[in-house]
Amino acid sequence: MIEMGEELDFDVIKENWSKYKLEDGSILRIKNPTIKIYETEKKDNMGIPIYRVAGQTLISSTVPAALKGNPSEDESITPKDIGDELKFTIITEEWSEYKLSNGVIYRCKTVATKISKTKKFNQLREPIYWCNWQIITDKTMPKLSI
Repeated sequence: MIEMGEELDFDVIKENWSKYKLEDGSILRIKNPTIKIYETEKKDNMGIPIYRVAGQTLISSTVPAALKGNPSEDESITPKDIGDELKFTIITEEWSEYKLSNGVIYRCKTVATKISKTKKFNQLREPIYWCNWQIITDKTMPKLSI
């Protein structure tokens, strides 16, 4: 069993989408809102606490009408459904920020590393995209008064 550490309460300062313009003309939006944060007993090499963070990935797209198709009966994706990698350009990759109950400002952003269009369509008739992504994190410790 993984030791999670002490769960911290937090307030959302802002939660931003990362947005990408795909070569097929679609706009893909992705974010991973934070839902739980734990402070572990471990520290990094600067003495800053290490946190375990849980989130839920959300992906949304705006699709040109010409790319829409009939909804797939089964929207589950298998490797054979995933098409070639699409080129994309970054529209924005802004930080989401959370104020932790211990005063730390935890920042993160979801960054797409690979995007592909699948052979399947959702109930809105939009192509379903497959996205590899990673979470980039940062934290700002509260200033100590001397």
